[in-house]
Amino acid sequence: MHASQVQERISLWVRARGHTTVTTTTEHPPAYELIDSESRRTWLIFDSTLCAQILRDSTYEPTPLKEFIDQVGRCHGADFKNLYEFLDSNPITQSGLRHREIRKPYTQHFRQSTHATDEYVQTVARQHWEAVARSQSPLKVSSDLVAFFVDQILLRLTALDSDESCAAFKGLMGTGGLFFNYAPDRRKLQHAEQALALFNDCNQQDENRLMNLSFVLQGRDPLVGTLSAWLASIAALDPTQRTCAIHFAEPASIIEQAAAVNYVTRLATETSKLGDGVVQPNDFIILFLFWANSREPQNASSGLAFGAGAHVCAGRALALAITKAWLDQLKKVENRINWGLVQQQAKQPGVFQSYGKFNVRS
Repeated sequence: MHASQVQERISLWVRARGHTTVTTTTEHPPAYELIDSESRRTWLIFDSTLCAQILRDSTYEPTPLKEFIDQVGRCHGADFKNLYEFLDSNPITQSGLRHREIRKPYTQHFRQSTHATDEYVQTVARQHWEAVARSQSPLKVSSDLVAFFVDQILLRLTALDSDESCAAFKGLMGTGGLFFNYAPDRRKLQHAEQALALFNDCNQQDENRLMNLSFVLQGRDPLVGTLSAWLASIAALDPTQRTCAIHFAEPASIIEQAAAVNYVTRLATETSKLGDGVVQPNDFIILFLFWANSREPQNASSGLAFGAGAHVCAGRALALAITKAWLDQLKKVENRINWGLVQQQAKQPGVFQSYGKFNVRS
């Protein structure tokens, strides 16, 4: 009963968000909601100050993955024990001192790897949009205009050089968000064994490369979803509004406005005050980052689209660099795209939004 109540409220507020670059008239939620039952207490947090407070407080830990992954495995008749062990041992899911010890060297290596791709990102972005401008065939907004470009960058970043590894990586695109979605895609579940083989291959060669792959797989879906949502929203505008929206857009504002991650979760480990309420140990916390951003407009340095605190997104700089290159080149070809042929698609409630079926011809 408790789980169904929580899911009902999540679905309500996910569906209520605008997912557009224009001001929404949807009524804002309260600062927080508490769903209290005999079995569990779950907090839904919408206020930006409260979200930031929780993200920066080490007594609120990332929620354990094992129970949810076991549940997914039972539903689909699959054993994800090895994949869970990998995910559970990386910096994304560690807490406290262990998290600080393991995250620092890996994030340093990740930044160095991303800096080495700067020139490549610009080149690929230019080639990508020029090809789109020349195309006479229908193109899907998400897979063709966004994911195709993003995946080229991420494949280069992981430094996978064998044909087998590259093929496995391409097949895995989207699997990183697999266990953070309430309705996992059965087709993505079929790639679990490929994931394990690819992880094991990287682990034998270079542990830093393995962590790069982990960061990439966990960050790819949010970035593709965000750029797809923004592109779909500006396609719905009239030509003058669309041109203005594109040419005045900035990478940080796009990610703030159209962030594909609806919420993140935490587990309380201590008693603490939260607004007018009191959080108890083992309370489950759901932070609606989109609503936190929209309740009180943020600037690029203070927004919560990338999280905050010890677990702030390690790929923030890379996501902004990819978005900037993609946007800069879009500005040069936007008047050569027939935006009137873009088809809208109903949005699905979950951690990540899906925008795979928008079609556009150039």
